[in-house]
Amino acid sequence: MFWKILGIEPTKDKKAITQAYREKLLHTNPEEKPEEFKELRNAYEEALKYAEQQGLRTEKTSVELWRDKLEDLYNDFPSRNEIQCWESLINEDVCQSIDTRMDCEEAMLNFFMDHYFISHDVWVYLDSQFGFRERVEELYEKYPKDFIDFVIVNGIIHGDTLPMKMFSPGKDGEVCHKYLGLYLQIRRESNEDSRALIDEMLALPESHPYGDALALSYRINFEDKRLINDLKQLCDKYPDDMHLGLLMGNELFQQERFEECSELCSHFLKIDPEHQHMKWIYAHSLAKLGKYDDAIMQINEMMRAAGGNSRTIADLNRTRQKWNIEVIEQKKHYIEEHPDDEEAKKDLAWAYLENEKIDEARELALHLKQNKVDEFDYYNLISNVCFATQKKEQGMANLDRLIEVIKKLPDDGDEKTRKRKARLGEMYGRKGYYYYTEFKQMD
Repeated sequence: MFWKILGIEPTKDKKAITQAYREKLLHTNPEEKPEEFKELRNAYEEALKYAEQQGLRTEKTSVELWRDKLEDLYNDFPSRNEIQCWESLINEDVCQSIDTRMDCEEAMLNFFMDHYFISHDVWVYLDSQFGFRERVEELYEKYPKDFIDFVIVNGIIHGDTLPMKMFSPGKDGEVCHKYLGLYLQIRRESNEDSRALIDEMLALPESHPYGDALALSYRINFEDKRLINDLKQLCDKYPDDMHLGLLMGNELFQQERFEECSELCSHFLKIDPEHQHMKWIYAHSLAKLGKYDDAIMQINEMMRAAGGNSRTIADLNRTRQKWNIEVIEQKKHYIEEHPDDEEAKKDLAWAYLENEKIDEARELALHLKQNKVDEFDYYNLISNVCFATQKKEQGMANLDRLIEVIKKLPDDGDEKTRKRKARLGEMYGRKGYYYYTEFKQMD
């Protein structure tokens, strides 16, 4: 009997039924106990039907009528993806009234527990109205933590796996949801046995360019590498789509088309200069082309973006040191032929320093002609060499000069200047770190 599953006596009170359901749900993780969750959900629905049949109320409340509008909006897939439709719903008096707003929120979240295929833009809008992320601790007390974390918060923070407005024809929400499930399953498995799933996905009456691209990627890897040209035609229809750009970049790299790969990555990094995965592909394609200086520049930016992730930094540093072996040999031969090129000597000093050849780095750095080297690069190198050789006072003095150089940089719209100005906080952090280590040694 469903009342026993809910742990309450038969009642017409829908609020009591919902409260009992919530209490049980807190201890029933749908992923860990799917059958138990299904049984609980069925019991909840049956109890609500019972209450309805008993005729507790002959007319729906304003909140229930609003919840019906929510369901109608969700079931109309094109409207579901339009912010304006959600604005109209949320701005209704019943949802704005201090007396019924929390009841509307409760009805909405209960609905979302079973109907959560909503676009990222809509989740962001709902968060702006209800402040879900700021209230997670409060919501944990009422709803399962997994629901709050993986449905609500995840929907707000992360973009759509499949941007909903890219479905074609984009009319049937249930079919689109099924398409998403198949798409995710194919991505998880990604092996020779995925063909049946791909065929099932492509046979659906809804389509999506990400799914089409995934299917082509599968065929490129397991059937015919020449289909990369079909993938390129598809991606060219969406020239600024980062997801498709990454997929295309990976395929170009795998087929050793490094020149095309680096050009594609360069295009997308102009759209999002901080995209780490794209930087990784770009750096490795540049290295394959023998452009080690440019490749290491990308690696250095990735290391700065890694923050305190020591494992990531260590992995990137190993790659950098491997490439620096080539840089050192190239620069040494070049300097033998061009002994007056101070920029080349500066680059060689950096390569030595990054590969922990401190003495070689110091020898080159101390003999650089300052007026022949870019001012930012000069003070950055000298300060690092000084700290590496325990010349802390000299290192701090050159770091201060570097900070002043950064402060005077113009807002000229140049990408190189922008990146340098963005490093001001890093330099202050470096300064604080050296002060800290100095005082720690004194202690």
